Amino acid sequence: MFLISFIFNLIIHINVFFTQLKERFFISQQPHYFTQADPDIAKPIIKTYCRRKTPEHAIKYIIYLKAIMPHCGCRKIAEAFDRTNKFGMTISKSTAYKIFIIYKHEIYAQRKEIRSRKPKATPKNVTWSLDLTTITCDKLQNTVMGVIDNGTRANLLLKGITNKSSIMLLKQLIAIIELYGKPKKLRMDNEANFTSRTFRLGLFLLGIKPEYTEVACPWMNGRIERLFGTLKEHIRKIVLTQDTVAQRLIEFRYLTMNMDVQVSRAQDAQERPITFALIQT
Repeated sequence: MFLISFIFNLIIHINVFFTQLKERFFISQQPHYFTQADPDIAKPIIKTYCRRKTPEHAIKYIIYLKAIMPHCGCRKIAEAFDRTNKFGMTISKSTAYKIFIIYKHEIYAQRKEIRSRKPKATPKNVTWSLDLTTITCDKLQNTVMGVIDNGTRANLLLKGITNKSSIMLLKQLIAIIELYGKPKKLRMDNEANFTSRTFRLGLFLLGIKPEYTEVACPWMNGRIERLFGTLKEHIRKIVLTQDTVAQRLIEFRYLTMNMDVQVSRAQDAQERPITFALIQT
């Protein structure tokens, strides 16, 4: 009998606890009424919703995401915030939109500060940026590998490869090391072929330290991403075939090495027709 009474009391206490928790953090869909004899004088009790306030550090990070990705909407910003998982929380697109409206002046000021920030001068062969992209040609995906020296911004490699295996990437990397020397660090994202054991072992044997960006943070490898963005912007303006892809990549690499086309969109607006004409020839 003692055990039965103990279990019964425990169930009652647990039920009371979860009832109080629900009243504190959730909305009741229907209003509750006093139980009185006359229903005409019964007054509804509308429970107020206890909304959790977005922390200040999370708001600052959302402002930073919008400042570095001004063309992305609230859905993309919310997805980028959720994928980073920095603060152990997620946000909805409506929350992101409200933050954009409330803090629009802060976003503009931070965007202006980022654009006017001068890059630090670094010597060559200290950090290289490596990434992969695809170019659609004749309804086929062509994989392109690119490498940039972050110190001199030299385009060391822009070449189509047959596959994305770790062995293929190491072969191309060794080929440009023989021409330009060996870097101390190699910066790349968290793609599976970059984090494989074979690729990491190859970098260890070459004496190169891998440097991985954070998840869903392409701006941490911004120089190579900017190169691919400029490449795709010009590639869309011409007609490509499988026979001319390699030649077009060589021409574009020549332009980036000699004409410095990796500048901001606002600054190179007048030079785009000239660049496009050179690619077309």
